[in-house]
Amino acid sequence: MSNYNNYTLKLDLEFTNLIQPLEDREHKSLERKINSHTYSEPIYTWNGLIVDGVEAYQICHKRGIKFRIKRMYFLSREDAISWICTQQLKREDLTEANRKYVIGKKYDAVKAITARISSENSTTGKGGHTYRIEKKIPCRHISATQIASECNTSPASVYKYNEYSRALDNICEKTPQMVERIRSGKLRISHANIIELSRPGGRNSRSERRNMRTENKDKWKLSII
Repeated sequence: MSNYNNYTLKLDLEFTNLIQPLEDREHKSLERKINSHTYSEPIYTWNGLIVDGVEAYQICHKRGIKFRIKRMYFLSREDAISWICTQQLKREDLTEANRKYVIGKKYDAVKAITARISSENSTTGKGGHTYRIEKKIPCRHISATQIASECNTSPASVYKYNEYSRALDNICEKTPQMVERIRSGKLRISHANIIELSRPGGRNSRSERRNMRTENKDKWKLSII
């Protein structure tokens, strides 16, 4: 753990996309703590990239206030993503949309980690053929079961949330503001319609999104807070 004054760290878009921003009231509270030097949490980093404490870092860096750094050691990018997701899932203020999104992203990361471990636990026999030592269980099943246990849900739900997170990423490429409102809980759209919106040719134009508010509400199950 080290103290730095105005030390420049880097943000990674994939990492920061997993972190739910603080509400205005919480952000102001964080600013007050930092300005009064009563904030003691470190900024967590991996290879110079922030993996937790983004908003605290931005406030400290802007004001030239000292902050602590805790360096994390991960074997891969997927390990870092899995850790970030785990930290987010501990938050009491996490929106339901973000909970599903983060579980879906954690599944992708854990599946890649599981595949890597499975590959490392193999052995090469005569003729260069590779044999698995452990019983052959699909990595996706192992990953979904593990995450389901950690998140008190079912493997089927983990698969569903992975589909949900991928759909939101697809929508975000065209309408990031819409996804921001969905993940913040200000715009609610059913799972089925999120999937439909993400497909090529789905109801994703501005006029059609506006029409969703008034037509066929029972089908679309959309509400704005």
